[in-house]
Amino acid sequence: MNKKRVITTIAGVLLFLSIVLTFVWFNSTKNINQPAELALADIVSKVNQREIKEIKFKQTQVELTDVKGVKYYANLSNDATRESLLGTIKEYNQTNTSAPIKYDEEPVSSGFGWIVLINAAPFFIMWALTLAVIVYAVKTLSRNKS
Repeated sequence: MNKKRVITTIAGVLLFLSIVLTFVWFNSTKNINQPAELALADIVSKVNQREIKEIKFKQTQVELTDVKGVKYYANLSNDATRESLLGTIKEYNQTNTSAPIKYDEEPVSSGFGWIVLINAAPFFIMWALTLAVIVYAVKTLSRNKS
């Protein structure tokens, strides 16, 4: 196969892959089922009615999973609300040792920029490779016009 064709074929394949991967990356969040929002009073009533199986405490919100597997979330306004809800769960777990609620507290995160960079790194590398191959192909094809 001719060297010019190999270079242009590689450039085309990389360009196609970068377009497809970018499209998939941006549209993948639209297909995820979003949990429903609950008020904090509703969370306490669901805990007391034994409808909650697992709770995850995050920085600014709480994610709940009920016994049927349905997910909910609630926004935490301050640390007092968080501690109150955590106390309710601990109290429930002490009185109901046969079916305790699993709970998990997320530690304070730092370096959010690194997480974004690591998640986006494959696409940046693909775009850089595609651009490098296209530039090389243009230089090679324009140099050998004669």
